[in-house]
Amino acid sequence: RIRLSSNPKLDRDMEMTGRVVWTGSSSMQIDLEVHALPDAKPWISASFTFVARHPQTAKATAINKLKPESAAERETFSAVEQKNQRRKTVRKAKGTEGSPSLKSGAVDVETMIKL
Repeated sequence: RIRLSSNPKLDRDMEMTGRVVWTGSSSMQIDLEVHALPDAKPWISASFTFVARHPQTAKATAINKLKPESAAERETFSAVEQKNQRRKTVRKAKGTEGSPSLKSGAVDVETMIKL
């Protein structure tokens, strides 16, 4: 998800910050923000989910767990965890749990390995 909150001020220096905010068994969510200095408010922010894949089998592979230390980190981690649980519950109720299929517009992993 990418959120644009204002137009960039291209005559200023930019600062991009990012952090891992959540990890599952094989995936992680990373949040990024871009600020036009000296503004504190980001003009664009984004959340990306990455899934670790084994190089030979292309199956999901385990990653290290994130250990939130501060209260703010624990709060963010918990919010993302709850959001992901709701998403899984909806997928399970719809019967679409698991990997996406070609019918859903996803690219077949075996095809990608051959490329």
